[in-house]
Amino acid sequence: MRHFAVDHHRSIDWLLVDTVLLDEILPDGDGGCTHEIALTDASITVRCADLQARWCLTSGR
Repeated sequence: MRHFAVDHHRSIDWLLVDTVLLDEILPDGDGGCTHEIALTDASITVRCADLQARWCLTSGR
């Protein structure tokens, strides 16, 4: 893991957080990936180098 961040605008009770608005893993410009989880009142971002993600073309199926 190269980076971990939790951004929030107020105090969070993590046991009550149940609304995930976004959960995606995307390629990072440095060859690793970025995992972003957006909650109603907070976001979690993890950047790692040990897991690689990449965009690739599919056959359209």
